[in-house]
Amino acid sequence: DSEGAPALMVRAEVNLRMGHLAEASNDCDFVIERDPSCIMAYAVRGEARLRMGRFEEAVMDCEWALAHGRRTAAVLSVRAEAHRKLGSLREAICDCDEALRESSNCAEALGIRGQACLELGDFAVAVTDLSKAIEAAQATAIEGGAAAAEACGSAASDPAPSLVEAPPARLKEIFVPLLVARAEAQLNLRSFDEAIKDCTDALNLRCDEMALARAVRGEANLLSGHLDEAVSDCNVALSMEPLDA
Repeated sequence: DSEGAPALMVRAEVNLRMGHLAEASNDCDFVIERDPSCIMAYAVRGEARLRMGRFEEAVMDCEWALAHGRRTAAVLSVRAEAHRKLGSLREAICDCDEALRESSNCAEALGIRGQACLELGDFAVAVTDLSKAIEAAQATAIEGGAAAAEACGSAASDPAPSLVEAPPARLKEIFVPLLVARAEAQLNLRSFDEAIKDCTDALNLRCDEMALARAVRGEANLLSGHLDEAVSDCNVALSMEPLDA
């Protein structure tokens, strides 16, 4: 019986957007049982599984969706990130390349390719891709803020939100890893001031569980001679992820 599938599919997408990943995945399971040809169910379940850390299953869901439907940048980006998490960096880059041919300003694909290049040691390319990803994600945040302001009757002359001031909560999850990854690439290129700035922006966006940003900024401060700041950052990083006793 496929009559309930549309409502389940809507609920799955809502659950995914709200971060209720297990519920989204379960709804997609029910949709697929009722309508095994529902491409969207595989795509949504693939993203839910990616965000749940079930990377192999995410790859399989995306492969089914890509084989039976249009090869969209969104699904290719999900598979790319799953490949990256599994350490298949070349496959991740190939997926991002295809996604960017489909949508040249896809922030997710640019960011994933940048992170893959960072992990491969191609730091200059990583900085370029990550910078483009941050710019594209920021544009998305500003467009979203402008649309919300228009819906609420705000004046058209109101200033657009800056990167750190007002990106939506979900976009913070996108911005922070991009900033920290770019900081790591900048550190390897010995661009210490830029690395410090990116880590500071990341920490201003989200202070919780940001030991990596503190550690990267600590190393950049050390190498640029800011010893007191380096010690402070490292102490905070160690308090977040203490050494084993």
